[in-house]
Amino acid sequence: IESPAGKEPLSLQFEANYPVRQMEADRGGPIVGEPAKSAGKFITCATRWKKAPVVSSLKCIVAGGQKPIPNGKLAALRFKIPVTADYGAYKVTVEEAQSVGADMKLVKLKKAEGTVTIGRAQ
Repeated sequence: IESPAGKEPLSLQFEANYPVRQMEADRGGPIVGEPAKSAGKFITCATRWKKAPVVSSLKCIVAGGQKPIPNGKLAALRFKIPVTADYGAYKVTVEEAQSVGADMKLVKLKKAEGTVTIGRAQ
């Protein structure tokens, strides 16, 4: 997360979407990033079907305490790759992200995406 000075969020929620056949959310859950952790934040997520049986999502909230979340890594999402997964590159999108700052105003954030590449172990 990267916020302008004085506009850092107190809490943030987002939805991470991923292809069900290629990966599944790790039961250990996501890990809160060090900057958010230092501000006393925790992360809680719930899995839900978005477009069953193709896309699933993690609906997450990062919150806790009164300190703002400083710039840096917000969280690390962890996935398990089933043995039946196909090799290739698969998108993980972060959508419907929004935050609330000290002024209690809701701020909608831009969509983001990353890629998970599944290949044969060397």
